[in-house]
Amino acid sequence: MRMAEAALGVLILAIALYDVFQSVVLPRPSVGKLRVAPWILRPLWVTWRWLGTRDERIDRRENWLGTFGPVGLIALLAFWSLSSILGYALILDSIPQLLRPRTSGRLSTSRPARCFH
Repeated sequence: MRMAEAALGVLILAIALYDVFQSVVLPRPSVGKLRVAPWILRPLWVTWRWLGTRDERIDRRENWLGTFGPVGLIALLAFWSLSSILGYALILDSIPQLLRPRTSGRLSTSRPARCFH
C-alpha cells in the first residue's frame, strides 16, 4: 500500500511539474500533449465570460472580462501549489520510518509527532 501511495505522489508531482514546464517555460503551446492548464482555464473562462456578459454597461463588462488573465494565473498557481503539496505529502507519508522525528505515517492523525530521541 505504501508503494502505491508513493507512486501516486510521484505521479501527481510529475504531472504538476510537467504542466508548469509546458505552461511557463516553453515559448509556444504544445499540441496533443498532456496539459492540465486547459482543463482548468477553459471551464473558468466559460463561467467568467457568462458572468461578464450579464452586465449591460460595456465599460464594466470589459473591465470584468479583462481581469480574467490575472485570475486565471492565480488559479493555475493555486492548482500547481496544491498539487505539489499533495504529491510531496503522499511521498512523505509513504516513508515515515525514514523521517526524523518519526511520524505515525498517517495523514489523518490529529496528534502531533513526538520529537523525543
